[in-house]
Amino acid sequence: VDIMGSAAMVRVVMTQTSLLGEVCSRTELLFFRRSSVGWTRTGPIAAFWGKKEEIETSTLHFDFHELDRPYVEAVAEPADTFHRALREFLGLPPLTVTERVIITVVPKYVPPGILADGTLENSSPFLLYCGGKCDRMTMSWNGLHTQLVSRNLEESRVRYHVRPIWEPMYTALASWLVDHADELPANLPDGTRIGQDSNPLRRIYLLRNPVAGSAVDHYPGYAEYLGRDAAYAAYSFYDSLMADRGPTAIPALLAAFGTEDNWPDVVQTAFGVSVVDLQAEWDGYVQTMWKKAPGSAAAAGSSIR
Repeated sequence: VDIMGSAAMVRVVMTQTSLLGEVCSRTELLFFRRSSVGWTRTGPIAAFWGKKEEIETSTLHFDFHELDRPYVEAVAEPADTFHRALREFLGLPPLTVTERVIITVVPKYVPPGILADGTLENSSPFLLYCGGKCDRMTMSWNGLHTQLVSRNLEESRVRYHVRPIWEPMYTALASWLVDHADELPANLPDGTRIGQDSNPLRRIYLLRNPVAGSAVDHYPGYAEYLGRDAAYAAYSFYDSLMADRGPTAIPALLAAFGTEDNWPDVVQTAFGVSVVDLQAEWDGYVQTMWKKAPGSAAAAGSSIR
């Protein structure tokens, strides 16, 4: 228990037993104010976080309070490395020292979001709900990845004048970037990586257009390609671009999204090949990944049919 004048901050360990008998615990911060009728529970009290502080990297500016300094110090440089790699990956220009992205870590409950001025706002890690084996540092780090991806994809959407019809591809790219965030900086030199395990059925999907759910409203007949297989297909598509064409493939694709209205023209403009040729490249990638997959028939010596 920490007491500051008429305010108190209490660290409480909560335990819960699951139906399987597993005991899970989590730590919560509870806040109280003393009044004439006793102690009343309140929302977070900023005074317990200490004085305001700031840290700057080459592309990021963090505003936070003293209590959150260990978290900010731990994530600042890795976040900066990821941010620079992400911008290069999307074909965005380097930021100047006056263009640093502002990240605020505030002592109150706020949904992770992007404010109107581009500031990334986050709750203090101490306020995150985190039970079982969850780690608050990991939760905060993952949330920051997602915010940086969203902010820079929005900038790229404006830069390339991306047409609304390609929004599903942007949605898939955002998810792909978040899920591959820890690998992105290392991928930039040559673009090689181990991709998603792939199912041969997904090759049909690419021949039409690797887009997601909202495409059904525009392209009758796409419903059969939706769901998990469609999501995997989009992931595998971006994986194959990275493996076969390197990081420069993504800016080329995004630029084509700003000038073309149909998939064959996008492929021709971005890569100078036909959809069938790109399909052949992707099919080779699928088979390579299939052969590498542990326990696959190919790995055991059987042929892929």
